[in-house]
Amino acid sequence: MNQKSSPATILVADNEPAVLEVISVALTREGYHVIPACDGMEALEVLRSQPVDLAILDIMMPRLTGFDVCRIVRGESDIPILFLSGLQNEVDKVLGLGLGADDYIMKPFGIAELNARVAANLRRYRGNPFSNGAGTGMGVGSDNSMLHFGPIQIDVKGFTILVDGTPLPFSQKEFEIVCLLALSPGTAFSREQIYEKIWGAQPMGETATVTEHIKKIRQKFLQAIPGFDQIKTIWGVGYKWEKDKAG
Repeated sequence: MNQKSSPATILVADNEPAVLEVISVALTREGYHVIPACDGMEALEVLRSQPVDLAILDIMMPRLTGFDVCRIVRGESDIPILFLSGLQNEVDKVLGLGLGADDYIMKPFGIAELNARVAANLRRYRGNPFSNGAGTGMGVGSDNSMLHFGPIQIDVKGFTILVDGTPLPFSQKEFEIVCLLALSPGTAFSREQIYEKIWGAQPMGETATVTEHIKKIRQKFLQAIPGFDQIKTIWGVGYKWEKDKAG
């Protein structure tokens, strides 16, 4: 499911025919190869049978919900997943992001916003932003491609984080957030800044995804390092990587 192709192949799953058509036409005009699916089961079958670069999933679908599909896919692939939903409940949004979704678009939505979010997520997924600094302005030279913080070792160019020599399973965006913070220890980044640097787009008021990614990052570190508090929350500002802590 995580093979790359050009032009990008996008799965769009929505049980509303009108919405499915609007999105499919809009993305096709942008030059993408679009595969439509009318429910969650069909979406999962597509994802397991052919290369897909990005998936747009409606939440309330028959047979399998968007949440169900995301949960299954995240055990098999790291492709960007965007939820599309008319649900206004903040709990639903946090749940979706907690399952591993990369972005969340509320209905009704504008085509320009949809195109921008799709392009930003594809840009982040289809290239290693740390190889030459493209996209984020976070170019890494030979002097800081290996970072050490006590038992934590971050191989920036190798896209690997280890604790006492054992690699931890971070997703691409989780890894990028860790690198963003760790490359500037002691510097506080707002949620808006993190979203813009990692997702490559303006947050448009949506920063819950940053909060959820930070939560998952902390949980993974805590499983390996009890009492981990290297990432500090700066209330009213955002987050920072503690400069002198050993993890």
